[in-house]
Amino acid sequence: MTRGGIGFYIVLTTFALQSCNTLHNSTSINLEIVEPAKVIFPADVEQLAIRYNNSNVSYNPRFARYLSAENVKMDETNKDSIASWIYYNSFKKQFTNSILFDNIIEISPANYSGVKFDVSKLNIKDSINPEDQVVTQMAATILKQLHSDYTTQPENAVREIKINPKTGIYRKSDLKAIKDSTGADLLLSLDYFSVYEKMNYRTQVYKYMNAFVLSMWNFYNLNDHKLQYFYHRIDTISWNQSYTERAILPDRNDAMMNASSISGENFSNFLAPHWIAVKRTFYQSNNVDFKKAVKLASENKWLEAAEIWRKNVDNKNKNIAAKSMYNLAIACEIQGKIDVALDWVVKSYQVFEEKNLVHAFNCKDYIKILGQRKLDFKKIDMQFNPNASNP
Repeated sequence: MTRGGIGFYIVLTTFALQSCNTLHNSTSINLEIVEPAKVIFPADVEQLAIRYNNSNVSYNPRFARYLSAENVKMDETNKDSIASWIYYNSFKKQFTNSILFDNIIEISPANYSGVKFDVSKLNIKDSINPEDQVVTQMAATILKQLHSDYTTQPENAVREIKINPKTGIYRKSDLKAIKDSTGADLLLSLDYFSVYEKMNYRTQVYKYMNAFVLSMWNFYNLNDHKLQYFYHRIDTISWNQSYTERAILPDRNDAMMNASSISGENFSNFLAPHWIAVKRTFYQSNNVDFKKAVKLASENKWLEAAEIWRKNVDNKNKNIAAKSMYNLAIACEIQGKIDVALDWVVKSYQVFEEKNLVHAFNCKDYIKILGQRKLDFKKIDMQFNPNASNP
């Protein structure tokens, strides 16, 4: 397999003073953890290829129209084309730097300038189709809609491409050639992209900019030269400003480009495990030993800090004992020991149970977080080792 690997799924970044409560001080710790992807690639996918294959490259009057307050305006430039590359490059950078695959092959982009798409062969069929045809027909139907309703067809087309109900824009011979030249098992192809927006900058009470990024990805199984999956999504990126805020909204061009970049990252995160920033509540104390432990933790010396807290879990001062158990849970999470972390936070809760509402809230909230982390670990392991679930 060329899938990557990962050790601990957590990194400590910074400490920041947060608040005080009835169990003395608490501190917010910033961590980076790995969040699982929403999908799991098939176990037989060892090599992956990606391609910019956007078929909506011509100037499109439909998407050139935009709403500014109540007025309809027309953009004379083809910003969609620039935005599509920003989207794709943002996706590529995030995805190729992900920790799922060691190597991702990028195929040279297609050029559909001067191409007319023939959708006449795409007849919408019902669900009596064999199951293996349903996915391909749905993808073809969406492509037909996109090219019939949303794509500008050049009047003086240099060539014509017929969209195939089974393989979309590609022909089987195209997929075979990609397989032969790359050795990849699966091709992720960005076959359509557009972005449109709605904004209101005039009102003094409430201003907004909404950008809608529409993309269609087709996933081709290169081993049997078939369209295996498709994914059609619309990301909505919004900027809002009330009359009490001083923030400046982006102009239309910046909003389109920024939204495309964000959307590209979002799709990569949909496909691959990725790092996200999170916060954890962390207890402090004026106790001398506790101060020393907190200092060690702030220097990322968690094992040494944990030794001090472990010595205080039976402290006669219940506050110190409960805090020590709770902080031990965080130390265990950072080491990837989620079950042990759950044990410690449950014990910390049991010291006061509901007699201390703030501490009870902190413990129950952390138990939910750790429960989700445990599920996430299972998903991440499946994403890196899909064969493990099918021995």
